[in-house]
Amino acid sequence: MGVRSRWVRWGLVALFGMSAAGYVLVSVATDAYSVPSDAMAPSVNRGDRILVWTFGHGASRGDVVVFRSSVATDRGIEALIKRVVAVGGDRISAQGGRVVVNGEVVDEPYVSDGVLTENLTAQRVPEGELFVLGDNRVSSADSRVFGPVPTGDVEGTLAAVDVPFDLILLGATVLSGIALLAILVVGWRSAAR
Repeated sequence: MGVRSRWVRWGLVALFGMSAAGYVLVSVATDAYSVPSDAMAPSVNRGDRILVWTFGHGASRGDVVVFRSSVATDRGIEALIKRVVAVGGDRISAQGGRVVVNGEVVDEPYVSDGVLTENLTAQRVPEGELFVLGDNRVSSADSRVFGPVPTGDVEGTLAAVDVPFDLILLGATVLSGIALLAILVVGWRSAAR
């Protein structure tokens, strides 16, 4: 076997390996959801398909998370999507319609101009819990309504919005199949010589 065909074979093996790894990563470490409401508008809108990173997620302030909740279950919704504004140990309140965490006003460019954060009782977020708010504060049932969310209820953090999840898996599968077929053809041709 020549040097060129050896490089081609190793290149195809690498392509197959990367395609297979991509397929496993997308199918095992992520989940897809369809957003049922405008509670996160304008960041994420009703009907958007989102990809959620489920592997090794550790939510922090500013992250958009998907979580299980009895509030969602009672409404026939699979899960809720909200933004983390405070974590365990933080003190949260509102002053003049703005969120204040640990005495500092939070810059929230994702909240529409003129929208105020109301009905937020000053409190300390318990350890192991997250205080979450929808970006569309006017129409969001969030921690102001149901309290902080246990970190164990978090399914994952938002990875991407409007993702053609099915096409990604199909593409990775097809690419893996093509690479595997090419490896077999190159190996067969090399063995036939």
